[in-house]
Amino acid sequence: MKCSSVVAMVVLFGSVAAAAQTRPDFTGTWRLDPTRSESALQGESIGPVTLQVTQTANEIRIETVTPRTRSVETYPLNGGDTTLSNGAGRARWFGELLVVDAVRDIRGVSVTTQQTRRMTADGSEMHVDNVLEVQHGYTLRDLPDEVHIVLHRQHAHALSIERLDEFARLVGLLGRHACCRLI
Repeated sequence: MKCSSVVAMVVLFGSVAAAAQTRPDFTGTWRLDPTRSESALQGESIGPVTLQVTQTANEIRIETVTPRTRSVETYPLNGGDTTLSNGAGRARWFGELLVVDAVRDIRGVSVTTQQTRRMTADGSEMHVDNVLEVQHGYTLRDLPDEVHIVLHRQHAHALSIERLDEFARLVGLLGRHACCRLI
């Protein structure tokens, strides 16, 4: 009897630990793929969007930069509430999915949003499904209540041609001076 209880506890704790290990780490710089993403305003281009995500075991910080706006939101990952600039939100794990629920005040109208983030198996793409619900009978004409966006992870070693040219120029200058040569 005791042996089966111990085995059951090991299996239970092992399952919990395995579930925690399967949660993706969204840390990194992400760029919107406009060809595979939808805009809430179907006639308008979403434009370039960059997310800088920092994730720890306890929280996730998401900085969103567009041509017109910059916002930073930080959510505890224990399901606790957080205050946002225009409302309140909460992040929680649902298996490998990170679900962020928020209630926001947009121009005097209460809007509930739910973002579900998931990462591809190779970690190169983040998919975000956005569900929007306007409260108290208001509607947003001609706007969908669900939007799907795709973001690509940008690697830190990715350099532009201009930066590579500058690096090559600096290395060339160092090579001319014996005291500054790289070994």
